[in-house]
Amino acid sequence: SERPETDATSLATTTQTAQAFNLSKRDLSIKDQLEQLVDIGLQEHWLVQPGALQHSPTFQVLGCGSFGMTLVTHYYGAEVVLKVPRDSRDTAKAKSLIVSGHELRILRRVHHPNIVMFYGAYIDPRSSEIALVLEYVRGR
Repeated sequence: SERPETDATSLATTTQTAQAFNLSKRDLSIKDQLEQLVDIGLQEHWLVQPGALQHSPTFQVLGCGSFGMTLVTHYYGAEVVLKVPRDSRDTAKAKSLIVSGHELRILRRVHHPNIVMFYGAYIDPRSSEIALVLEYVRGR
């Protein structure tokens, strides 16, 4: 069966928060868009303050992918994974920010026993950085 046109209100791009997570918008700078995400993070209580992360002198790298890398760090004493965009070139960084924004938009709402827990995200609009703070699940 076809969906009526009125279902368009449930699309991710129609909500105010989804529009803020659309980091590919051309009408706002990346800095302004990240500042909107900071505001949402404060309202929804998932924004991680810089002092809450305690980094060890030597980072343990868990893995690297095409858009980012995962590192072990501590969040209020608990061992967690910090997922950060990998590339610092402008075009690649913009693409990494878009991917991180989409992942953040989804993970902040997902709670499932087979998906790592999302603790929050560190966002610095001045340096255009996003880092996701996730549960550290040890393999066998």
